[in-house]
Amino acid sequence: MFELLYILSYFFNPMSFLGVIGVIVLIVITVRLSHRVSTLEDKVKMLSGGVSKKEETQQTFREPADAPGKVAPVQESGSPYSPEPKPITSAMRNTIDPSEAREPTAAELFGQWLKRDWLLKLGILLVLIGMASFVTYAFLNDWIGPVGRITFGMVLGAAILAFGFWRMQTYVHQGGAFLVLGSTTLIITIFSGFIVYGFFSPVSLALALVFVSAAFVAAASVQHRVYALAVSSLILASVAPILVFLSAALGGTDITSAIPLEIGIYAYLMAVVLGSVWVTALTGWRSLNTMAAIILFLYSLPLWEYGGIHEQALLVFAFVFGAIFFITNTAGIIKKHDQSIAAPLTTAIINALFLVIWIFDVVPDHFQSLIIAAWMLVYVVGAFLVFRVTDRRSPFYVYGMVGVGLLALATGVELGHSPTALMIAYTIESALVPVVVYTVTRNFRVAKSLTLLFIGPIVLSFSAIGSFSRQATVFNEHFIALVVLAGVLASSGFILYRHHQSNPDESTAKYAMAWLVISSIYVFVLTWMSLHIALTVGYIATMLSLVVYTVAGLVAYTVGGVKEQVSLRIYGGVLLIFVVGRLLLVDVWSMDITGKIITFVLVGLLLMSTAFIGRTSKKAGESGAPADEPTY
Repeated sequence: MFELLYILSYFFNPMSFLGVIGVIVLIVITVRLSHRVSTLEDKVKMLSGGVSKKEETQQTFREPADAPGKVAPVQESGSPYSPEPKPITSAMRNTIDPSEAREPTAAELFGQWLKRDWLLKLGILLVLIGMASFVTYAFLNDWIGPVGRITFGMVLGAAILAFGFWRMQTYVHQGGAFLVLGSTTLIITIFSGFIVYGFFSPVSLALALVFVSAAFVAAASVQHRVYALAVSSLILASVAPILVFLSAALGGTDITSAIPLEIGIYAYLMAVVLGSVWVTALTGWRSLNTMAAIILFLYSLPLWEYGGIHEQALLVFAFVFGAIFFITNTAGIIKKHDQSIAAPLTTAIINALFLVIWIFDVVPDHFQSLIIAAWMLVYVVGAFLVFRVTDRRSPFYVYGMVGVGLLALATGVELGHSPTALMIAYTIESALVPVVVYTVTRNFRVAKSLTLLFIGPIVLSFSAIGSFSRQATVFNEHFIALVVLAGVLASSGFILYRHHQSNPDESTAKYAMAWLVISSIYVFVLTWMSLHIALTVGYIATMLSLVVYTVAGLVAYTVGGVKEQVSLRIYGGVLLIFVVGRLLLVDVWSMDITGKIITFVLVGLLLMSTAFIGRTSKKAGESGAPADEPTY
């Protein structure tokens, strides 16, 4: 504590102090202006019969997400709205939709913290500066020894903590501020004694004292239902490992003990996570678990970067962390299925990423795909369980997509040595995902959107095309992979098109056309390369390929005209323009005279045949059309 005050005494000289005061004043002015704007918005909403933002914040600042404390102003005769929000009764409480309740955002919490009792907070800052000056003078004159400094800091922190707890019985917000101040004082004192003087050794003792201090704040937040205080306790608890890492990096007091440092840190974080789960279970503040997952992820970064001899033990910790977050998230979604699920789903994604990094970092290569597949099954089963119990699609989609991502990783690890096998597996998996989703949810719109997973196999196909062009035979693994992809794309496009016919939808038609066109491109590429591989005479292969393209273009153009399908007609026209353009710009210069004559004549005859397709003989003047006008 004294060391911190000693450092503050150098930074808080008169000029820097005025700068800090100026910043505080600017922040207060900004917040007050924001508050005035919010007040105007609230009045507009109240006049229109809506619920104001201020009331929503009041409902959630001191209450769990499932127990709002106020309702919208009740209209009275003779006035457009009630001047004061009225507390709810037991009968009114049953009419509130829990889904409307929400947890306050970080900006709202900061604004509330800054506006309420700002003079108290400014006074605390001034007291700290005054104590810093006193401690500086005492240090220079050697009035206080190491034991006295640490003892005084511990006694002062405990006294402030006790005073804050007592104050919360009457004034919750003021007491919470003193609780945070007291806990912060204790934590700084503990690590000052640990790092500078070697007190509280080994490191496990220092961590235990810090955890107890933060847990006291967390218990107070649960008792008085103060969300901001719960967040503060989590932040305070998460500071301790930073100080331990800092001490190790600076080569300070020996922090070795019977437990290795990495395992000790993870054991401490396990206690922090379990504490967060406990608070969440009692209050319903599920964003605390998200914060705990982020803290765990950040502390794991140096362990992933530098590794260590205890990686196997840390991997066990990682799997336990993964199980805790998965179980608590799933249980929270099922228990409170009528509330927002943004926080638990964010936690699910962070948790999956955390597990994957540990698996790739520690697990041997030949076991990675098996373990990733196991976690994939966990998420997939969780997705079906949540959907069956809650009938909510959002958690099913997110859990399902996490499972699909893990499946893709497992497939990539297992088949990474064979790009074509990997491409075939990704193609089949990308086709099965929309089918499974539609079978379970009967939501065609989402299943249609999931066909975008084909982008992955399409990207992989570029390598397969290059490899296929260098083969000596047509039928090989690259040819099969491209055929499978073309067939799956064509089937998906056809299914979407049939659905569009029975349920007309412009979006579905675009998806269908996209996959059908892309599949046809693969067919044309396979035709070109297969003929050039199979035939020894190059101009014959080119001629046959262009003839196939011309026939396909004519068929599409004609059928599009007969059925009045503009998109199909445009597709055929573009294909014919491509053939003619290649003949005039490329083949006219590269082909020998024989190939040029045969190719140009065949293509020309095919184009001329359009004069006799889809037309009927008419006498001039009949039906108001000349005899040679098409009658599609």
